[in-house]
Amino acid sequence: MSRLVATEGPGKGGAWVLPDRSVILGRDPGNEVYINDGRASRHHAELRPDGGGWVLTDCGSRNGTWHNGERIAGLVTVEPGDRIEVGRTVLLFDPLKAGSISLGPSDSRLEKPGDDSTTSVVSVPVVDASTTVLRLDEQSLDVARDPVARLQLIYTFGDRVRGCLDIERLAEILLETVMNVVQPDRAAVLLRDEASGEMTPFASRTCAKDLAPATGLQISRTVVRRALDELSAIVITDTSLDESAADSRSIVLGRIGSVVCVPLVSGDEIHGVLYMDVISRPRDFPRHTLELLGGIASQAALAVSNCLHHRRELKSRDVQMQLDVANRIHTALLPQEHFETETVEAHAFSHPSARIGGDYFGVFPTSGGPLFTISDGTGHGIGAAMIMTTARAYLKAILSCSDMPPAVIMSSLNSLLCEDLEPGLFVSSLLLRIEDGGRRLSYVMAGHEPPLLYRAAEDAFIELKTGGLVLGLSSGQFYQDAEPIELQPGDRLLLFTDGVTEQVNHDDQEYGIGRLKEMLRSCAETTAKEALDKIEDSIDDWRGDVEQGDDVTVMVIEIKNSGSC
Repeated sequence: MSRLVATEGPGKGGAWVLPDRSVILGRDPGNEVYINDGRASRHHAELRPDGGGWVLTDCGSRNGTWHNGERIAGLVTVEPGDRIEVGRTVLLFDPLKAGSISLGPSDSRLEKPGDDSTTSVVSVPVVDASTTVLRLDEQSLDVARDPVARLQLIYTFGDRVRGCLDIERLAEILLETVMNVVQPDRAAVLLRDEASGEMTPFASRTCAKDLAPATGLQISRTVVRRALDELSAIVITDTSLDESAADSRSIVLGRIGSVVCVPLVSGDEIHGVLYMDVISRPRDFPRHTLELLGGIASQAALAVSNCLHHRRELKSRDVQMQLDVANRIHTALLPQEHFETETVEAHAFSHPSARIGGDYFGVFPTSGGPLFTISDGTGHGIGAAMIMTTARAYLKAILSCSDMPPAVIMSSLNSLLCEDLEPGLFVSSLLLRIEDGGRRLSYVMAGHEPPLLYRAAEDAFIELKTGGLVLGLSSGQFYQDAEPIELQPGDRLLLFTDGVTEQVNHDDQEYGIGRLKEMLRSCAETTAKEALDKIEDSIDDWRGDVEQGDDVTVMVIEIKNSGSC
């Protein structure tokens, strides 16, 4: 598979394996090649396969796309090692000459006796002569005969790669070493894909262009598998005399005379293989040469393990850093957890189930009275948080224009979200306003859990009606305010998201609306803040050490007395 590697600019360090289909390069996070570069357009350029190669075209970007230093116009063919500039980011196309994977005919004759499984061929394109590695004279082959010299070579190679944390550079050093010391005609590195477990071509070298047959460098997958199964080098010194190789299409089509395949294994981890072959003639690989290759492969495998561990650490660190930043931004958007006027007192908390939450609560002073909201975006995590951030921004923009009834605000918010949200994404929301100095409640719901209204003076719950479709599904949806409710001093409203009632315990039982009502009733003699704390403790006790299934947000609003809001 071909690769793109970012070597300069804001996207430096990024690497992408290209699928065998068109891909878009640009600043849109939905792109398969996402480049976080402010000078790149959202859909900047396109790479697509074309007749066994790849072509590049600009997608009407504002700053243009550059290929090997020239701004492109129309289709441009890209070759391994070419530079592609997108904004300030420089991308190298297939710098290690891995090329694309193609499946070929079965090499069943190469199976071990009694193995009746079938295998196929992977194809690694051979690079041109411009990247030829300098070949040593024939006397250099004798260096492997001396045990001390072999050990020195292995140590020298180990010193070169021990501190190398760039796996691309490591592959270059490995191929440079075997091409100079062992002197095959062609060599390749295949690495194990951590996601699929498959061996995929990563880098290749050849000593001269005329050694590249039309079929490219074909590697028998059976040879690779045998090397990994047996954890030892697989050697075919003369394919014309090797009965098991005589019918191998990959060997015949590639005019291969001799083959060596050495596994790259570190401890219990299998990382890949080092493959070499000689074209059109047999060649002997004596034991001392194989011992040298085994030592080099062992050092390379240890270095690959270090590279992969370093890459995972960087990725994890980067993800954690981004989550921390996103969490700080999202938390900063939430209001203070305490809001109070002469007539109303409110307290709230929000606990995300992931590092960043998708719930939102807010309080907005308006001329008609304080407006309270609680909302829940689709799912949880970064995606839900981004949805809620958008919804909050729209809500603030609407409120800044005029003081409208809750239903008009909700309808306007829905229209805006329908323009931005992808199909299947939505927001449940509740808006309520405490009007007339704390004497009346106006509210509207969009698919959200109806709040609980507890009247301590009567020890009764006042039912609030549900209604309205969730936001973001239908732009033609219009909302209506529910019938206003007269409030009394001492009344308490409890706003919550479904993460509260749907939280399960060890017996897989949900916390439920009934338990939430009882908690609110039991706190009648406490302050609003104490009531919120007791509800929070009750939810935590119910959950125990069971994983929190969804974001949990609760707001307690108490009507203090009549007056002016």
